[in-house]
Amino acid sequence: MQARAAYRKVASPTGGFVEKPTSGSDSVLSDAEISQLRQLAREVKAKFPPELDQSRVVLPWDIEFGFENGDLRLFQIRPLVRYREAKILEALGTLEGPQSTAQMVPLDRPAQAQ
Repeated sequence: MQARAAYRKVASPTGGFVEKPTSGSDSVLSDAEISQLRQLAREVKAKFPPELDQSRVVLPWDIEFGFENGDLRLFQIRPLVRYREAKILEALGTLEGPQSTAQMVPLDRPAQAQ
């Protein structure tokens, strides 16, 4: 979900998704959810060998996930081999619109004390 979206998709117990209004809070993820994502990033690096492009550059992972009652649910993980060209990745980034002033949370570093 984009932080600036007016609605969010929530998994329905009967299948599919339901759109619900966002809370309007400044944070999309809680500290506990960010911690779970950091753990997932560590596990991905430890368990899966990196996929390399033709220039031997490490490709990013395509990881689809969600949270259910605060618990991380992994839907799928695969190397982003379909978009090997850096220019295509940059073009995809522009589809998100102007960059937000929100603080980025690096998932590959330990949490800093508040």
